[in-house]
Amino acid sequence: MDEKISVIVPVYNVEQYLERCVDSIINQTYKNLEIIRVNDGSTDNSGQLCDELAKKDDRIRVIHKENGGVSETRNLGIRESNGNYITFIDSDDVVSVKMIEELYSNLLETGADISIGNVIHSYNINNVIFDDSNNDILLWDNEEALKEFLKAKITSFYPVAKLFKKNTILNLEFNVDYKLAEDAMFITEILLVKDLIVVYSSKDVYAYCHRSESATTSINSNTVFDTIKVYDIILPKIEKKYPNLKRYVVLRKNWANFEVFDKLILSNNPLFDKERKYLKNKIISSRSEILKENLFTPNRKISLLVLSLSEYLYKKLLLVRKKH
Repeated sequence: MDEKISVIVPVYNVEQYLERCVDSIINQTYKNLEIIRVNDGSTDNSGQLCDELAKKDDRIRVIHKENGGVSETRNLGIRESNGNYITFIDSDDVVSVKMIEELYSNLLETGADISIGNVIHSYNINNVIFDDSNNDILLWDNEEALKEFLKAKITSFYPVAKLFKKNTILNLEFNVDYKLAEDAMFITEILLVKDLIVVYSSKDVYAYCHRSESATTSINSNTVFDTIKVYDIILPKIEKKYPNLKRYVVLRKNWANFEVFDKLILSNNPLFDKERKYLKNKIISSRSEILKENLFTPNRKISLLVLSLSEYLYKKLLLVRKKH
């Protein structure tokens, strides 16, 4: 079969990366695509570039909207899509030219509802190399899939590098109230609502391209705590339905605390002193859980011990890790 697949690409202020991303999509070996690029009120030339690049390929459709965030943008793309399958690609990333063919083939061959490929992290965005020599295929039910998402070792809650049967996400949307971890909520809702089969392939298909940034990062006071808020909502639901996943629920909760604490300590913003101290105490009080959990890296465990001794040294260690 050669069914139409909708590729949804949110666009916001990525003019220097956009053409590279678009080229990797229009050159896909799977041809029956509709490519929906949703310009989310970009303030640079991304919107104009979207229109110019649409002239390259008649499969490209451009939608312009006022800025509302990536969740709102993806939701609009879903509503506007005409394909039987949906995949999401971020506009500053690159995909293998075989990505959609691989995901689609694995889905058809296994009868799965969601097909997942491997994501690589690229720090040299001008020289992305995909390794397709390894192709281990794994099949998961809902509980097994949630376990792997919570572990975040071979896959993650990110919506990219995934192909969804459209009927698996009908009536579900990304929550626009949260700007961070909204994808974790979306994926969790899918797997808690419907009995599904998920197929994973270890073959590289998607490159998450890291831009060069300062190690010290400014934070948005309106969204910095979203990760913890989202996990406070979804983790109890996961544990209630799948009690055997308690270990991984605890893992993810501790990970979320680290994630937000690291942002706060790097921001040097005194407005968050109270929250930073609260999270520090929460992390240290969970020390035994973290040290016993072999899914936390040795570096993370060492940094926890450093934090117990000195917040100043912890920050220095964090800056070194980010630099390298």
